[in-house]
Parts: sequence; C-alpha cells; structure tokens
Amino acid sequence: MSSLSPTAGSPLDLFVVAAVLHRPSFVSLESALSAHGWIPESVPIITSCCFRRRLAFDTPVARFEYQPTPFRNLVGVERVERAGAGACLLASPLRALCDLAHERRSVRMNRDYLIGSLRIDTDRLALLRRSDFVALQEELKEGRALRFLMALRKEVER
Repeated sequence: MSSLSPTAGSPLDLFVVAAVLHRPSFVSLESALSAHGWIPESVPIITSCCFRRRLAFDTPVARFEYQPTPFRNLVGVERVERAGAGACLLASPLRALCDLAHERRSVRMNRDYLIGSLRIDTDRLALLRRSDFVALQEELKEGRALRFLMALRKEVER
C-alpha cells in the first residue's frame, strides 16, 4: 500500500486515495457537492460512484464508500488535478445530484429538499445550464435519477 503514502512534502488527498482504492470510480454525491461548494458542510465520508456493486473501506485516514451510478459512462465527470497530490475524477454538481437521487430511495428529491435539507443556495441552482441537463438526460433511460433530472430542469428553467 505504499502507493497511498504521500511523498515528502506532498499532501495526502482523500479524493486521490478514493480513486486508487477502487477503479474505476469517481468522487460524487455529497463529497462532490462539498468540493464544488454547493453544500456548506464538510463531509466525513468520502463518497464515490462506480459501475459495479457497493463497497466500503474503513482506513486510518477516512471511510470511503462506493455506490453504483445509474449512468453507463462518465458524462458529467471530469479529471481534476488535486494541488500536487495527483488526480481524480470528480462529478459535476448536477451529476452528483443525479447520483444522489438514485441513491436516496426514501427521500423525495426535489427543489425543496435541495434547498431545505442539503442547504444548496438557490444561486447555485441558477448556474445550471440547459446543455448540462441535456447531456445527462441522454444517458438515462429510466429511474429515479431521470425523474429527478427532468423535474429539476423544469423548475430551473422557469
């Protein structure tokens, strides 16, 4: 596991560790929303998405959880350099919200939930572009994430 040890002078970045622990995966859900500044809280668990089954790793530095994504590819995900610590894949805020809608089966994901429970500022929602919705919508054929995406798009485009 020496590949997880930082070299002298370089910081240990938990998002880069998450990328190394389970491949392919990308940081998403609350971790991505926090990284983009969309939610005010820091997140104690590093949450990522993957294309296979759920996994979790408890390590001395953090807990890493991997959830299945409803998407079949990396639309809405980009490679991000992490301040000299390496690189990872990071979901856009809208992609992270779709992954969250897929994951949260017991919660009705809507604008009120985003603002009231997740405490996302309405100014952040106003930043979402039509093209972001279209790209993600093309990749989803059915399910909670698609229903959430279509409903949010209607509310944002008003």
